[in-house]
Amino acid sequence: MKLTYERDTRLDTVEAAVLWAMRTAHVAFWGNGLARLKQVVDNGQPTAMTNGRLVKWNTDFVAKLTPPQVRFVVLHEVLHCLLRHFFRLPHNAMGNAAGDYEINLILEGIWGIERPEGALYDVRFKGMPCEQIYLILQQEQPQPPPPPPPPPRPPEGEDGQGRGPTDGEGEEGEKIDGNPLGRGRVPTDSGECGGFEAGDPADPDTTTPDKLDEEWREELVKSVIIQSSLKRGSIPASAQREIDRINSVRVDWRNAMTEFVRSLPSARNDWTRSARRHALSSTIVPRRKRDEVGLVVYVRDVSGSVADKVFAEFTGLIGQACENTGGDAIVIDADAAVQAEYRITRGDLVPTTGTGGGGTDFRPAFARVQELIDGGENIAGVVYLTDLYGTQPEPDMVAVPTLWLVTNEQVATTGTTVQVHL
Repeated sequence: MKLTYERDTRLDTVEAAVLWAMRTAHVAFWGNGLARLKQVVDNGQPTAMTNGRLVKWNTDFVAKLTPPQVRFVVLHEVLHCLLRHFFRLPHNAMGNAAGDYEINLILEGIWGIERPEGALYDVRFKGMPCEQIYLILQQEQPQPPPPPPPPPRPPEGEDGQGRGPTDGEGEEGEKIDGNPLGRGRVPTDSGECGGFEAGDPADPDTTTPDKLDEEWREELVKSVIIQSSLKRGSIPASAQREIDRINSVRVDWRNAMTEFVRSLPSARNDWTRSARRHALSSTIVPRRKRDEVGLVVYVRDVSGSVADKVFAEFTGLIGQACENTGGDAIVIDADAAVQAEYRITRGDLVPTTGTGGGGTDFRPAFARVQELIDGGENIAGVVYLTDLYGTQPEPDMVAVPTLWLVTNEQVATTGTTVQVHL
């Protein structure tokens, strides 16, 4: 069936739900991934289905949902992609059921959405990865009946080989098809939240499975970074588990750093013009400036544990970030203490050599960040390059979004960790 790629007014409620997710801070984790997915009409689907490039919608299905339910299904479909269910689960009814159980529990309690009636939901699966749910579902399928006993042998001396099945009779028990996962009562999503499928090679938007896997791994990392930077809403535990699992994959730390800095909101007040709705007010009300990035603090671990090549590349990216965003930066060199501090504006050169070389303690750098905040600086976030061997800060010390660029397999206890691969 040929899909319709032009905008279709029958998907107006779907498009509205997508825009809601992309513009709402507490669901920014999902909204970022939605930008990659085309919403198309395909009435050959019973409900909704994604292959990692498209979300295909049955318009009759859409028409019977309320707007909050459409939002639920929109988030449901993109989460199939962000959690990479195409690559982690079999492409069958039980695989879809396992993915749906995981997703619907994640979406529980999010403001602005409503789970469709009858959607798969079971609290016993809360916190479980989809693979574990799949194994439980598989174990709960009824076993096939044992084969019938062999017919009794005829008495010796009698002709014949014993009485076999007569015409019209079959063996006792239920007939089982050839698919071992198709036996018994496989759960289906009667609430019709949609599912996932493999890409169609004939579809012009289909890409190779390996490339699609790599792209959604990258997208998951970006989504976590963006949600962390906004400090509103939460990152699903299952997504964090998946991040931990794919950290060994070569996620481009340079792109992760760029995405993090771009996503940092500015909290600076602009007193040069009042919001229009307050134009006649006796009190001047400042506007929030959102068209520029706040001050970013870049911390370089100078204890000697970061390779010179990575140190130099990170330093170069600081200047590039200032150039691209127009925002200022503060560069801190720290080991067990803050050894040097530089303020960088657009066009300035960042010192290429670090000052220090002692042990490692991450708390002094964050204490200095807090001093800057207390002094009135508009600190939007921290990027810390390190091997992460040292005393990490307590969560209450980290007052702003933090991206850790780590040169090994360590994971920070705060903020977002991305591994740096040489």
